[in-house]
Amino acid sequence: MDLNQVTQSNYLFKLGINQFAAGEFPEAVKTLKKVSSQLLKEKNYKEYLQCQNCLIIMHTEMENFDEINHIRHELAEIIWNHKQLGTNYARFHYALGFCFLREKNYIKAQVQFDQALAQTLKLKTQATEYQDQKKLLIAEIDTCYIAYAFACLYVLSNNQTLEAMQETKNMAMLIKRLKTLYTNQKAGPAKELNKDILTMMEQINDELQTMEFLHNLLKAYILRTEKKYQSAEELYWLCYEQSQKTYRRKYMSIHLLHFLGENYMEKGDFEQASIFLNLVKKSVNPQIFKETHRKVIKSLEKLKEAMTNNYDMVINFENKIIVEKEKGHINIKNQFILLDLLKLLISNPGIVYSKESLVEKVWKQKYDPRVHDNKIYVTIKRLRELVEPDHRKPKYIFRTKEGYFINKKVKISLK
Repeated sequence: MDLNQVTQSNYLFKLGINQFAAGEFPEAVKTLKKVSSQLLKEKNYKEYLQCQNCLIIMHTEMENFDEINHIRHELAEIIWNHKQLGTNYARFHYALGFCFLREKNYIKAQVQFDQALAQTLKLKTQATEYQDQKKLLIAEIDTCYIAYAFACLYVLSNNQTLEAMQETKNMAMLIKRLKTLYTNQKAGPAKELNKDILTMMEQINDELQTMEFLHNLLKAYILRTEKKYQSAEELYWLCYEQSQKTYRRKYMSIHLLHFLGENYMEKGDFEQASIFLNLVKKSVNPQIFKETHRKVIKSLEKLKEAMTNNYDMVINFENKIIVEKEKGHINIKNQFILLDLLKLLISNPGIVYSKESLVEKVWKQKYDPRVHDNKIYVTIKRLRELVEPDHRKPKYIFRTKEGYFINKKVKISLK
């Protein structure tokens, strides 16, 4: 093999992974497609599969399903000639399974994950028999990936959270075992130190961190389905911290903010949910992050519906829109006096505003009963007709001898 080609492949591989991590998907796709062909010729299956896994993620995000189909066919053809693959055989099934998973073909995805598991168990048996610690390490890390694959399958196909949670427990156990092995190897006496195993452990240390990240991410999702929102939130923030420490996972930041937004929404913290979901909406390029943009728009629609159902009235002063539980959407554009009056009343629910106070704060004038009494009466009437489900039986705006006030028992959300 030409050394210059290998050096170029290594450079392009690192460049493509960095572009992927930075969210520069069009550029990353070009780079990784170019280098993956070269890596395949070099029989560098580990980095070839990393390229394919990144390409599957990006094409899913950009909704280029024909490209995923192309990758699927390429992987299937390589597996057909599997004798050349050696110890990397299981990971080809793993990648192919995720192609089917992205296409929502869950039955075929499970077949591939089953094949990956079978190959891994076979490798583990051989490694144990021949006391080959290197192959045993490969089998252990592959088992960890496969546990993640099955957990994803269980969650996405039939929402089998119990089975998915068991797989995350398997992942946690394997990660702990591998970390302990690495620590023991590093801390052991020099004469007993297996330098080859230590070198290999250092090489797969990044994979261990990735597995830990994926484990936490998946477990947080499962906790959400079990309505354990506080525990899920803690794990999501842990994942966010992990994503910032490793450049290769920075592309996940936007997804984590989306997950946090959804978690806050399901928890009932609509204000926080709105902040996070709108942040994601403003941050993503809808032409590139098509899937995320579509999902966050759907999340915002769910949030609007949840807020409307939870509150008697939701008021968006910026867009000048009111959503009243019974009346639905109310447009208050160009209704400046009504808007100012409503703002004043709801700023202090239950507090009575005298006619003098209303005139001073809303009209910026000195109160004159001959000028303002009728104006106040007409304006309050118009506001009631606008927001009250039945203005003859007010629910929001009440009157006393001293003036007017907003019923403090109603739930009003301000945006």
